[in-house]
Amino acid sequence: MMTRRDLGKLAAAALPVSGLLAKPNSKFGGVQVGINAPYSFRGMSGKAEDIVKYMQQLGLNGVELRSQPVEGWMGAPAVPNAGRGATPDQQAARKQAVADLSKWRLSAQ
Repeated sequence: MMTRRDLGKLAAAALPVSGLLAKPNSKFGGVQVGINAPYSFRGMSGKAEDIVKYMQQLGLNGVELRSQPVEGWMGAPAVPNAGRGATPDQQAARKQAVADLSKWRLSAQ
């Protein structure tokens, strides 16, 4: 025989598990809702594996995925930022990285 307190504990313990078993569904009133990744997760890791984890945590299954996480997952070279205030060395490193990425893209076809 279970008491109400035992039943409450069991229900509370089942909530996190039910969230893991539930499929993400981001359709509301027949309208698919999603996000643009990695843009929507700015300041967070932009790796493909992490984006999937974030989507699951939010319960979303609609995503417009940019090329950076996909190419990174496939082994593309990273291109460092070199905006305003970048030193000539940083600008040269970015230019070389862009050339390396272009070469990688051509070889990945």
